[in-house]
Amino acid sequence: MRKEAVIILAMGLVATIGLRVALQGGTDRADHRTPRGGDAEAREEGGVFSPYKENGGEIFVVDLKADLPAAKAGAVGETEVEVTLCLPDTLPGGACASRSSLLSSPPEPTDMLTADGQRRPVTASLVHPTDYEAPVRMVRTCEQFAELWAEGWGGLTTADRADEARFLRYCGLRRLAALAQPAERSRFDGTPLGALLEDVPEADWPTLPDERAMRPAITALEGTPPRWSAQSAALDMRITDIGHADFDDDGDGEHLLFLAGRMRGGTLGFSTFALLENTADGGRLRRIDFR
Repeated sequence: MRKEAVIILAMGLVATIGLRVALQGGTDRADHRTPRGGDAEAREEGGVFSPYKENGGEIFVVDLKADLPAAKAGAVGETEVEVTLCLPDTLPGGACASRSSLLSSPPEPTDMLTADGQRRPVTASLVHPTDYEAPVRMVRTCEQFAELWAEGWGGLTTADRADEARFLRYCGLRRLAALAQPAERSRFDGTPLGALLEDVPEADWPTLPDERAMRPAITALEGTPPRWSAQSAALDMRITDIGHADFDDDGDGEHLLFLAGRMRGGTLGFSTFALLENTADGGRLRRIDFR
């Protein structure tokens, strides 16, 4: 075989392998356990990424597959005190909802940020974490999504990741509402949440994949629910205070936060939930990992 023919064959083989990897989205599709999608402020125009280091901060693990309890006030119906949670552009009935109404809400997320302003049901296309030949699965309900999420399925394209993020945001909030109960004690005692956020250690904050975590500058934003801008050298984030309750069943109240961010000067984005606690050492963020 002539030398020129060998070179052409080799180039063709490289091109074929490159095309296969591109179509499959690379070889690392196994880790879909950390929220990686966009939201209203970190939309699907760009890519998405996991915002935490493997050893970054403390983790609060939540079983997304667990059945929701009956829609009663309090975590297990033992009290008539309601917990209210607020997350604009997510809840079908408005910006805020009681725990009981969240638990009885439809099990399908709705896209409320469409171009014509009409709410539409969200579907997500999920791929198997390791088997590239497995058919793409379409999900429409929180139950369907949670079943596949627990097995490592996730979105492949940027648009799929955005739909995945909508499911995590809505279904995750319903699951967190199921855990919420009125706190027996509050360690916040009127301490401004913005001041606590400023005390949060660097290791607790989201960061870019190849950057060390940094403590961002916190600025309060107008409107309700309470929101803050959090800017570091790497990320531009928005933080929303969803509500105060006891989410981890220790009697102490935590503030449930929603964090959405984007790489400064770029298009990589993320969104995730976290718990803000007031400890003896100041504010701490516990990231929430849905399994």
